[in-house]
Amino acid sequence: MVCKKISKLMLARGFTLVELLVVIAIIGILVGLLLPAVQAAREAARRMQCSSQMRQVGLATANYESAFRVLPPGAVINYGTGDATNSEPWGVYGRILPFVEQQNLLSISNLGMSWEGQMALDKVVLPIFQCPSDPNVGRLHEETGKPSVCPISYGFNHGTWLVADPLKRRYSDGVFFPKSFLRLASVTDGTSHTILAAEVKAWQTLLRNGGSPSVNAPNTPADLIPMMQSAPEFRENGHTEWPEGRVHQTGFTSTMAPNTKVMVSVDGRLRDLDYSSWEEGADGLLTPTYAAVTARSYHTGLVQAGHLDGSVRTYSSSIDLMTWRSLSTRAGGEIINNIE
Repeated sequence: MVCKKISKLMLARGFTLVELLVVIAIIGILVGLLLPAVQAAREAARRMQCSSQMRQVGLATANYESAFRVLPPGAVINYGTGDATNSEPWGVYGRILPFVEQQNLLSISNLGMSWEGQMALDKVVLPIFQCPSDPNVGRLHEETGKPSVCPISYGFNHGTWLVADPLKRRYSDGVFFPKSFLRLASVTDGTSHTILAAEVKAWQTLLRNGGSPSVNAPNTPADLIPMMQSAPEFRENGHTEWPEGRVHQTGFTSTMAPNTKVMVSVDGRLRDLDYSSWEEGADGLLTPTYAAVTARSYHTGLVQAGHLDGSVRTYSSSIDLMTWRSLSTRAGGEIINNIE
């Protein structure tokens, strides 16, 4: 009799189905509240790692300058000669390898020859050049007859619009361009006011080769789009080749403010595109290169940029365009009052 009473008492104290559902609902609400905070904390950690890597790239470039008394060139291109090195010329990343603890990789590479035939580079992944928030950095760029190479997340400063016009001997107002080899003394705007590199997105879509650019930089996507529409070559592999020296692979320009969307219809689909009027030195021609290769990131509403003084700063997507351009010129003489 006593056992039966105890059993009934225990049953009476059990959870009903309604109570159980209420508890599950409360747990679900708590998890829902906690998850965004966890994701935000993870993104903050990724952003800090990205900032640290950009600082290392900046220090590597500074060490290169200390060793050679010049900044590394954007590329080495022999215009108008048909030189084989014009095909996939090496860029800045290849030259700073010894300063990011990659001397062994440099020792089996030849910077004086096109990188496309150097199979020692095949499947080499360099995480220091990749933002951990970019979901596309793990995808190698594979092409028949070339080494499979990894994409990058940081583009070097190729100025505001013009990259190179070899026939008129006019070049970028930024820090990098073909055969630049600039001395720090030429950066008269000051190293703290001049961007070295900014974030870009791996596997960026672009239009290139054959566009009819204006000498004056377009100020809005509406100004730029008509030029882009006359460029026939659509590619989906911008910023996928770390050894490459051309602006659409390892550079950026400040033609548009950070994260500006330039939407163009390609094959009936609107795409956010970069633009290069002509690959620097392609086919041995003296064709000028104008480029709108926008700084972009997967950090919401901002990009990070490293400066020549080694600092890394965060810039809002809403930064004034003229201020952004002023930060990319090496000798513009601009007075920069607000860089937020």
